Amino acid sequence: MRVRFDRSLAARLPCRSPRARWCARAAATLALGLAAVGSHAAPVTGELQLAGVFNLSSAGLDFSPTGGGTGSFFVLAGTGTFASLVGTMGTVLDVAPGVAVNSNLLSFAAAPGVHFDSTALLPASFDSALCFSPAAAGQTCSPPGSAVNLVNLSANASTLSIAGTGVFVSALGETTPYVGVLTTQFANLSYQQLLATVAGGGTVTASYSVTLAPVPEPASWALGLAGLAVVAGLARRRARR
Repeated sequence: MRVRFDRSLAARLPCRSPRARWCARAAATLALGLAAVGSHAAPVTGELQLAGVFNLSSAGLDFSPTGGGTGSFFVLAGTGTFASLVGTMGTVLDVAPGVAVNSNLLSFAAAPGVHFDSTALLPASFDSALCFSPAAAGQTCSPPGSAVNLVNLSANASTLSIAGTGVFVSALGETTPYVGVLTTQFANLSYQQLLATVAGGGTVTASYSVTLAPVPEPASWALGLAGLAVVAGLARRRARR
């Protein structure tokens, strides 16, 4: 990216001797910060909600239709840039246990070239202390070494959630950081029953939803604000004189 410094901006700043050099540096910092904000400004806005069906087993998540390495999803809702995708279908890659990085994890039939790349799984929220206790409402569990969050709604029903981060890639190659959360509910299984089924080599089929939301890039905004702070400080010093 080529950054052009706006000389008219420098001319309007309080850059007078004996602090002209310091002020020029502040102006450059401000210009670079604003340029960074502009160049990395999110090319997409809004949230995206997907839904589908998966099979959960010791091999990971096998999205329906199963057996081919990929599955399909339906776009339930979307705002901003995602509004045009509502009602369309897409493709999701099957996910092996613990695998966080997946290029083209999600792609969209109605938007060729647009996709989501996953980059990391967020740490689990719970510990494993209650993972194998007798089932009861309100219990929580995150199996050792996993990013899975399990909650018992009752002795016979539970929820599962997994959160991760990645980037939304537009058709022009622009990237936006995002956070995604997959959630599902097991109406007739406690998480103890779920874990026992998977550990025994079984498979559990369930519907799921995924919510995706772009997140800001704080580093770019911090650079711009740093320049503004320095310039404001010089202006206050000059005013006191």
